[in-house]
Amino acid sequence: MNQAIIDTGTSLVYVPTGLWVKFVQTLMRGISYQVYSDAIVASCDRSLYKSVFLLIDKEFYEITPSNYVLTVDIDMPGKCLLGFTKFSTNKWLVGDVFLRNYYSIWHEETD
Repeated sequence: MNQAIIDTGTSLVYVPTGLWVKFVQTLMRGISYQVYSDAIVASCDRSLYKSVFLLIDKEFYEITPSNYVLTVDIDMPGKCLLGFTKFSTNKWLVGDVFLRNYYSIWHEETD
């Protein structure tokens, strides 16, 4: 099981290096795509994609295609950036692609 860092200053979800290839193969099964510098570029048709679920503290949290298929200016008509990229460590770095649908409450105990 991998640890995760929740970061409100990060836009994408960074997938641990050791999971990256399998993650992309599973997410993109049957869908044409290209990877440029660890960024996935594919069709903007959100109906092609499935939701991704993250297991955090025994609860599943959903990231829907409407949240991770990102329309950006990449000079490739009909193509979008998917909100996942490879992280250079064995941890997840979870940013706005995930956080935009959830509230995060931080409780820091004080002495």
